[in-house]
Order: sequence, then structure tokens, then C-alpha cells
Amino acid sequence: MTVEPSNPPPRAFSRVRALSRAVRHLPLVASGAWQRFAEDPRRAVMALQRAVPTLRSPWPAANAQGRFDQAVAGDDYAGAMALLPTLTAQNPADDSAQLAAALLSGQVNEVAALPRRGSRRRMRVITSARRVSRLARAAVPTWTAAASPAPTVAAKTDQPLSILHVVTNSLPRVQAGSTIRTQQVAASQRACGWDAQVVTRLGFPVFHGDIAADNHHTVDTVPYHRLLPTHLPASDRFEKAYEKHLTQLARRLRPHVIHGASDAMNGRTALAAGRALQIPVAYEVRTFFEHTWAAGHGGKQAEETDMFRWLRAQHTQVLRSVDVVTTLGESMRDHVVQRGVPPERVFVVPNGVDIDFLTAFPSENRVSILGPYAQADLVIGSVTTMYAYEGLATTIDAAAILRGQGLNVVVLLVGEGPELARWRELARERHVPLVSPGRVGLDQVRQYFDTLDVLTLPRIDSDLTRWVTALKPVQAQARGVPVVGSNLPAVRETLAPGSTIAGDFSAEAWAEALAGYAEPEFRRRHGVAAKEWVAACRTWPQVMSGYANAYAALGY
Repeated sequence: MTVEPSNPPPRAFSRVRALSRAVRHLPLVASGAWQRFAEDPRRAVMALQRAVPTLRSPWPAANAQGRFDQAVAGDDYAGAMALLPTLTAQNPADDSAQLAAALLSGQVNEVAALPRRGSRRRMRVITSARRVSRLARAAVPTWTAAASPAPTVAAKTDQPLSILHVVTNSLPRVQAGSTIRTQQVAASQRACGWDAQVVTRLGFPVFHGDIAADNHHTVDTVPYHRLLPTHLPASDRFEKAYEKHLTQLARRLRPHVIHGASDAMNGRTALAAGRALQIPVAYEVRTFFEHTWAAGHGGKQAEETDMFRWLRAQHTQVLRSVDVVTTLGESMRDHVVQRGVPPERVFVVPNGVDIDFLTAFPSENRVSILGPYAQADLVIGSVTTMYAYEGLATTIDAAAILRGQGLNVVVLLVGEGPELARWRELARERHVPLVSPGRVGLDQVRQYFDTLDVLTLPRIDSDLTRWVTALKPVQAQARGVPVVGSNLPAVRETLAPGSTIAGDFSAEAWAEALAGYAEPEFRRRHGVAAKEWVAACRTWPQVMSGYANAYAALGY
């Protein structure tokens, strides 16, 4: 993967241009810091730190608060909750951290009922709770009863189809399943002869540390646009500013389709721009954020809270308002239809891989990656973000059972996330050898897949995991690595026919499912079959038909 500016300058001027961009963005950074200074001087330092990571704060609370705010903004509620003890310790007299924890846990009405007095931070939390509670009660019935709009059918054109994808963030600054999919989708669409371009959320990536960001850059063949205003709008005006800047960009580019991608804010913003310019709007459901939140806050119990109902209502409104919906799997499609979207407006585009992902590499990485564990009988694990719903404690427990049976099993967990520390401790308690290198670069991912003998996908049973498919099993199978998965609809549809499904969610069932893969010929046969299935059904050129059908429904 290469990343270049759209019009690369001569090398002699590159540093000068980067410095110029950094200076140009200083008012944007400063305005965000000034807004926070009016509320709390420490937040001004936090804002600068988030934009310029090399800065160091004399106030530790500013660091924690900055990470907390960033975690909430990125829907990483588990990460936000993990920072609350630090915030509380810095200022024990201020109960705003505890109130924020209660709000994030779904206790919206309880927090909203509190009197608005005390610190400014405390009053902001209570105000937020009151707003969520009010919107949840008022908006859910209205949106549930809303009629589905008739699709906006576009006029035929002789020009190559142009699509503007609206996303939250992108490579190379953020490496995640969603950003990888954005890049692969846009690159594959361009390979089809379509003019696919991408625009990221207002302010990205300046507030992710790239203060010298340009307004345009190219990743391989894909043009990316950044919406970088002169000043950061206040939080209550952020979305309107986002709409304004996106509409201006779309008016200049004049795409045939504006295609937003999860979350709901991107969908609403795409809708605002599309309706203003009379351009059809598509929306891609890559996850259900309300269920992601619920999975980390008590599961079914959290689904009874106003917070969940509010998040769900926002998402449902977008689904019913856009002209067509794309999503990643049949299970996700069924759920979208259950939300009231006509089935003829919902199209499946499963996760895929580039054709070159199927290319074999020399397998010389096992010793360098596993070190003293390179001679293991069986290496199992995953390459993922370490969230609780991934269920990887089951992988460790199953490994402990197999080791008790005399099998030399090693667990390899690649990635970061809120559960990683807990799983490392569990491995120590179970005396299971664990290799955990953290997050690795995209250019290294294949090496780690190739080191695995089996990729485990022991996702726990929840609404989220029953509906939302994952990218990693498709990538693993493309490398010839067999996958053992949980018996869930969204898991089953990502696996090659004949793949092993664990009998239940217990460690014993998983140990039984994995035991056969200690035999080299058994896992070779399964790996070959998996790779052949991906090559036949899950490369990006093959899954592009889903987008073609969606855009055809818009008249293209």
C-alpha cells in the first residue's frame, strides 16, 4: 500500500509544504482548545495533545480526559469506562466521572433526574443525559411509524459512474476493519471503471495527530478528501458544519451517488448533502453501533435503557430515509429488513480480499514471531481488535485443556483492545503460552495469518455477533488457514463449506473441535478447501455485483 498526495510535490519542497499545512491548521487546533479552555483549562491542553501528540501535559488528568473524550467520540465505550478510575482519582471531590459511567452504562433517566449543580463537567453530563432521555422518548415512536420514502431514481448518464463514500476515518492514520474495507471497496470500484472517491469526517485526521494533513491524498489508486475547516465548530454545531462542508465538496465533485457508511452521523450528513443537491444516497451498514454499545454494557439488560433506544432510533431513521442500503451479510440484511426497510432496497456486499491476498509467501516467519514456541504442535488464535464479544477467553481455556491432554498448543493473539490485558492474565493463570505482539502494520498481517495453524472465531452469543460478519475469517481462509467458529448465523456465512463449527460455547466443545487440527494433513485439507472457496466466491471482483445491483436500483 502506498500513500501519496494527489499531486506529489518535488522532494525539495515536501517538508516546506508539510510545515505550511501545519501552520494553516493551527487556528483549527487552537479553536478547539479555546472552546475547552472556557470550560476547563486542562481541556485546552488535552485538545492540543490530541492534535499534536508530541506535546506533554503537566496535568495527568488532561491526558486521561482527552483519551476519555476520544474514546466516547469513537464509540469505544469500553475504553472510556476503563479511564474513569483515573479521572476519579485525579479529582475525588468531583462526581462527574461516576455520572459519566452511569450514563454510558445506560442509566440515562437516573442521571437526568439529578439537579444541575456542582462542577461544570457534572452539569454537562446531566444535560447530556436529559437530552438523550428526551430524544429517546420523543423520537422512537415517530421514527418507528415513519413511512419509507420512495427511492430517488437518477437519470441515465454516459459518464462513468461516480461515487463519493462518506466515512469516519481512513488509512493510513487509522487501521481497522472498517478502514481496510473502505480502501478495498473504493479500489475495486475504480478497477471496475467507476470513479470512486472517499471523504472523511470533519476535522479528521488533524485531531488524530496529523496536524500537517493535506486536504487531499491518495492511497494506492483511491483519492481521499478531508474536510478541514478554519475553526472547530462547537459540539452542538458540529453536525451542521459537517453537512455544510460535505455539501460544498459534493457540489464541486457532482457524484452520481453519495454513499455513507456506519455510523448514523455519516448517514444523516450524506442524506443532507444528497437531498440538497438532488443526488441519490446509499448507506452501508457495517455494524449496529447500538448493539456494540449494549454488548459492552450488560447485553439484553442494556437494551432496555433509553441510551440504547436513542442510538437505535437514530440508526433506524437513517436506514428508512436513504434510497438504498448495502450491508455485509444475509444476517445483517434480514435485520435491516426487520427495521422496516423494503427488502428490494437492501443489497448484500460481503467482505472480500484482494486477489493478491491469495498469493503464497515463503513461510519463514514462524521462528521470528513465535520465538521459543516455534516448535508447537498447534498454533491457534486470532488477528482482531480485542473486544469482549470476540470470546477469545474460550480459545485460551480450550488451549489449556488440550495442553492437559499432552498437546503442545500455543495461542497467538494479534491486535489491541480493552480485553487484551485480561486475556494475557488468563493465559498466565492457565499456564498457556501466549504470543501477543499488539497491533501490527498492514504489510505484516499476512505473516501473522500464515503463522497460525487455525484461526479461532469463538464469538459469544449476542444480537451483535448473530448479525454482524467479520473480515478476519475471510482473510485467514484466503491465506489457506482453516477457521473454527461459533455456531452463529453471521459466523457460519463467512466460512467455507465443510468448516468446523464448535458444538457449543464451552471450552470443552472448543477443545474437541480443535483437537483434529493437530494432525498436519487434516488441517492442510481444510486450509486448501477454505482458500479455494475464497478464490471462487470472496474476492473483491466477485462481490462487486452487490454494489452494481444497488446502484442499478438508483437508475445507473
